[in-house]
Amino acid sequence: AGVATLTATLSVATTTSTTITVAYTGTASGADYAASSVTITIPAGSLTGTVTIDPTDDSIYEGSETVIADITSVSGGNGATESGVQTATVTITDDETIPTVTLSGTTSIAENAAGVATLTATLSVATTTPTDVTLTYTGTATNGTDYVASSTTITIPAGSLTGTVTIDPTDDSIYEGSETVIADITSVTGGNGATESGVQTATVTITDDETIPTVTLSGTTSIAENAAGVATLTATLSVVASTATTITIAYTGTASGADYAASSVTITIPAGSLTGTVTIDPTDDSIYEGSEIVIADITSVTGGNGATESGVQTATVTITDDETIPTVTLSGTTSISENAAGVATLTATLSVATTTP
Repeated sequence: AGVATLTATLSVATTTSTTITVAYTGTASGADYAASSVTITIPAGSLTGTVTIDPTDDSIYEGSETVIADITSVSGGNGATESGVQTATVTITDDETIPTVTLSGTTSIAENAAGVATLTATLSVATTTPTDVTLTYTGTATNGTDYVASSTTITIPAGSLTGTVTIDPTDDSIYEGSETVIADITSVTGGNGATESGVQTATVTITDDETIPTVTLSGTTSIAENAAGVATLTATLSVVASTATTITIAYTGTASGADYAASSVTITIPAGSLTGTVTIDPTDDSIYEGSEIVIADITSVTGGNGATESGVQTATVTITDDETIPTVTLSGTTSISENAAGVATLTATLSVATTTP
């Protein structure tokens, strides 16, 4: 509430007034205090004169600052002179505490949002120098792929309380589910010694605008037993996923394991792709079986950011036989004696073997 007083003192009173000119330096600026004068007058017959330093109460943290008063000249006082080099220092102690930084901001933003998520660093009190807040980004989202951060540093200008950085989500056609960006303060510099307020982090959740992928199954419907190629079954995702999708297949139907070879019991759809395949290679034999079927049925779906089967998905491949329907001919012994020791044999012959008697 008061002032600091600086006193100039003569070693002995004089018959004429003494004028002492004072220059002010130090770390405090003219905005930090008001000096009542740049001169001290000691009246004739007196030993002392004074000047006052009135500190300015502001809301900015500056730390302790100094006012250094230095005598630059002495006049009057019957030739009075400065006693050597005379200075006096007033330290103005700050009533604001050392500033601390907190971090806050947008908690959620859609992947396809038109705007950006904003993270704000806030000082507890303004300072006379800029404050640089360095950030690191972690979380399940990848900087440069899933989003673009405007900077890794937030600068709070001198005299201000806040500074910002933005998170701009990348709109893609891949289903990733909700992903997080975790901004963490790793260092604070400047700001008259500003520090982080404990451990400060801010999390932005990027919500996906694609729906959870579903899997459908399709493919070749018919193939000849003696075909040179294979029948292909295709599993298709409704939307690309950022992780691989594994589809497990069970094979049933009238065809047995001797009638075909399946390339796998799983179909893998790589991350970033929409489809994966499995093949059915029919076995060419010399037995008539008629048309037989292979029924591929999805029994489970894993990965693919939580991909699921679209209802009940099956695909049927009909293996057509290259043998014709068998015919029977009858032949045998044409003549035998009544008293023959042997027998006459009649033979029924199929045109092609079959799988049933």
